[in-house]
Amino acid sequence: MTAFADLKKAAARRLLPVGVATVLLVLLCLISLRGAAVPGLVAALLLVVCCLARPRPASAHPFTRGPDDADGLRRSAEFYRKIVEDSKDIIWVTDLDRHFIYTSPSCSAVLGYAPSELLGMDPLDLVRGGKEDRSLKERALQIKEAVLAGLPYPDSGKSREMELIRRDGSTFWAEARSTGLYSDDGAFIGILSVVRDITARRAAEEALRESEERFRLVADNAMDVIWTLDLQGRFTYVSPSVFRLRGYTPEEVMSQPTEEAICPGSLDLFVEGMKGIWERIAKGEKILDDPEDNHVELEQPCKDGTTVWTDASITGIYTPSGELAGILGVSRDITARRAAERALASAMSRLEEESRLSQELARKAESANVAKSEFLANMSHEIRTPLNGIIGMASLLLEKGLNDDQRDCAETLLSSAESLLGLLNDILDFSKIEAGRLELESVRFDLRELVDRVAAHFAAAAAEKGIQFRSDFDLEAPRFVLGDPGRLRQVLTNLLSNAVKFTDEGEVALELHSERTGAKDADLVFTVRDTGVGVPPDRAAHIFDKFVQADRSTTRRYGGTGLGLAITSQLAEMMGGRLSVASPAPGRAQVAARGGPGSLFRFSVRLPVADRPEARPGERRGALTLDESCMSALAKKRVLLVEDNLINQKVAVAILRKMGVVPDVASDGVEALEILSMDPYDLVLMDVEMPNMDGLEAARRLRAMPEDFPNRLVPVVAMTARAMKGDQDACMQAGMNDYVPKPVTAERLWEALLHWLLPDTLSGKV
Repeated sequence: MTAFADLKKAAARRLLPVGVATVLLVLLCLISLRGAAVPGLVAALLLVVCCLARPRPASAHPFTRGPDDADGLRRSAEFYRKIVEDSKDIIWVTDLDRHFIYTSPSCSAVLGYAPSELLGMDPLDLVRGGKEDRSLKERALQIKEAVLAGLPYPDSGKSREMELIRRDGSTFWAEARSTGLYSDDGAFIGILSVVRDITARRAAEEALRESEERFRLVADNAMDVIWTLDLQGRFTYVSPSVFRLRGYTPEEVMSQPTEEAICPGSLDLFVEGMKGIWERIAKGEKILDDPEDNHVELEQPCKDGTTVWTDASITGIYTPSGELAGILGVSRDITARRAAERALASAMSRLEEESRLSQELARKAESANVAKSEFLANMSHEIRTPLNGIIGMASLLLEKGLNDDQRDCAETLLSSAESLLGLLNDILDFSKIEAGRLELESVRFDLRELVDRVAAHFAAAAAEKGIQFRSDFDLEAPRFVLGDPGRLRQVLTNLLSNAVKFTDEGEVALELHSERTGAKDADLVFTVRDTGVGVPPDRAAHIFDKFVQADRSTTRRYGGTGLGLAITSQLAEMMGGRLSVASPAPGRAQVAARGGPGSLFRFSVRLPVADRPEARPGERRGALTLDESCMSALAKKRVLLVEDNLINQKVAVAILRKMGVVPDVASDGVEALEILSMDPYDLVLMDVEMPNMDGLEAARRLRAMPEDFPNRLVPVVAMTARAMKGDQDACMQAGMNDYVPKPVTAERLWEALLHWLLPDTLSGKV
């Protein structure tokens, strides 16, 4: 303002030509529009220029010069004119009646009006709403009255922001600074205005204001507490959410020392964290949002006397020049998380202890399971060994010429031994299922042949009881399928065995029906129907549970352990099927009134359809024919029987001689290896449990012999009373080729002989 006043005084005293004064006034407006006050040095220079300007004679015309300075004035005028014309800001001069008397080239360039158009216009025509704004008109009138009264121009140096309208109707924001323009004699000439486009600045300011409003809105409504500190560590802002968290108002928190916002136990953590931040600042590092370095968990007091845990994330606030201006922090309530972490730590501790106990129990259970498996294996061996002798000798005895009483005794002996064997097999199967060690095989087999053989066996058993037996095979069912024939036979055998056992009158029927036969698989339904005692309705739901029978009288009258149906149901599920029971049997009322209410067991299963199986080693094809040609061929083969039990030796030798084979005999593995080292053999039948050297060790040593050892690759078939799956695997791993469980039957032994000694033989019957 001082510079403007000094300049006007100089012009009034005619120390400065009007053209020069005008340009200098414009320059002052431009400097002022750039947002900075005119420095004292610039003002001083202006005064010097004013003092150095040579006063013109009083009689001279205001715009005339002497011949000695005419060229200089022209150069000066051209210089200042170029400054004005090259300015990007709009420069105009108006009279007191608001008419343009001068406009710079930039005025036309920016507004789109020709200079001739502007000269007749009112500046308020260019202002949005200017004509309707009474305050603008009243101010213009006040300025006019003040100037006409000889007062200084009242708005010198003042700025005003306005929205200007271009000729095309578009608008932009501008800032205008005005001052009075006087002649050499101090007469008022007009109002000089410098107008600058501030659209970009206004947009930036608006964006900044909106950003600040958004930040304030977020901060004021955030669940987390947002706070700032100055460089002295004093709160400068705290968001309203602090009230929800701690019960204090922002004003209360900002009035407290910082340390009062932190519990004593956490104060050292906060001080240490801030110390690290100040050390980084001292090194010139920027404090940015780094969760690894810039956060600390604090316990803070609440107004009600309780405390909360917060996680404070800290970052720096920087000026545009990069200087640290303060600290920004965000505190999140982690009280629940800390409680959950403590609970989790406690739970993890308990879990670790429980896991340790569980592992200990698991080890004990595993030890018990191993002991149980070992017990079952030993029991199987100890029971099967004498059973092998009983069944074998009874079978051989029945082939002798016995009278009726002797035959009845031998048959009773054989039946009792087979019942005991069945019980043993049930216990072993149940144990395998419980331990998850029972595995199903998947081989091709003749379904029709399997069903017919099972039916033939029970037809004979039914005839002995004086009841009828009927079987029906659906011709739509596939002949050959993939599955476990042994386990399928076991399911049907268990169901038919119960049906025959519990039926005293009427009939037992086995039916196979195909619900759907496709190219790849078939849905098969096996039904076993009887007219026996049936299943009481209150027991039907539990009939497949282990150790459960229809009623207690059943056990007393018919015997049994109650494991048969439990095993059958488990096998059905393992094959992907389902076993169900209905009692009384559907349609029983329409049958002739013979027998009891009856029952119907339904076993449904889906089996893959297979091509006709080819004869290959290891596949059991049914009973094989014992004819003279086979016996003659077998008589030429050398077989070594390795068995320590004398009774089992007698049984095996008797069966083999019946088949035309006269075996050599060894009593243990040591003797067997000695015999095998001398003469070649075609087959070795080896017991597993033997003194001195068992069968597994003997097989391993045999396979480890040099290539020139006579019988290093001779087929070895295990004959063992151990019937667990692991025992079979152990035999195969020791180098044995096949496995025949005890009690050894003539049929199984015959199959093994033909398979390993006469592999081209495909059919026959014992």
